[in-house]
Amino acid sequence: MQLDYTISFFSKTGPVVTVKDYSHPPWSRVVMDEINGTWLMELIHTLTGFKDLYAFANDTDPPERSIGLFDEMSAATQIHPTVFTKNELGWLDARHIARTNIEHLAQWPLVTTLHPIGHPVPPWQTLGQIVAVRVGDSVPYVMIEARKKTDQFEVGIKGIEDGIPSEGVIVYRVQTRNPTVQEREGGKLPLYLVTQTALKIGESVVFDDVNLRVDSEFSDGFHISLSLPLVAVPDVTGFHPDMAKRKIESRGLDANHVGCNRQSCRVESQDPIGGTRVPNYSRVTYYSYDESL
Repeated sequence: MQLDYTISFFSKTGPVVTVKDYSHPPWSRVVMDEINGTWLMELIHTLTGFKDLYAFANDTDPPERSIGLFDEMSAATQIHPTVFTKNELGWLDARHIARTNIEHLAQWPLVTTLHPIGHPVPPWQTLGQIVAVRVGDSVPYVMIEARKKTDQFEVGIKGIEDGIPSEGVIVYRVQTRNPTVQEREGGKLPLYLVTQTALKIGESVVFDDVNLRVDSEFSDGFHISLSLPLVAVPDVTGFHPDMAKRKIESRGLDANHVGCNRQSCRVESQDPIGGTRVPNYSRVTYYSYDESL
């Protein structure tokens, strides 16, 4: 039986070049006394084209912000890949990733349950379970996932292979558009770790104006909540519409004007009223009239 092997070369300056080779399979070279995690990383490189996630010497981001020991393609120690990596490799059903963005969070704060990516439960028993939350629609976007020492891979082998450095909820920013291309756009880390230590119960972090809090823990994961910080709506009644717009937008709110905009126009009413506390990016509608009429 003749096997159809595909070898892919990923050029830094040009498109992917794929060569069909019927005599030699893709290969990796690993020193025989390397740990299993190194073998695993090199096999994933060869079989999928997925590139390294660890920090490079010429990165513009600080090396301590690399995903480190939270992803096999950075650590090479047999730990589980992140949700991002598993999804990119096709090892995770994307339906297990909840998605939201700033506009949605301005209207509907998100409360959900995160199950660890290393949870040892058969796929047919995990229908409906969420393993991560993605915040944002395009690169860069943020991923939030739970990590627990649920198996021997996340625990590690003492003195031989490290496990994950901490348990809890981690946050990282995805800065790569294509993890099969080694060259890094702007010298940025592919995955930028926002939380260098996983968040525990009661801890929170703010990223991109989003507040994440770990509310509680249960045997199979964590309950988390996502919301936007609350700001006070300014009272703009009596002001010219242009001034009202500046006041509203200075608070990080969306100004929506209804009415006239002549020099003699003034704001008569607004919704919500001044003093109301609302999430960032919320819409404030203000109505103007012509006081000369």
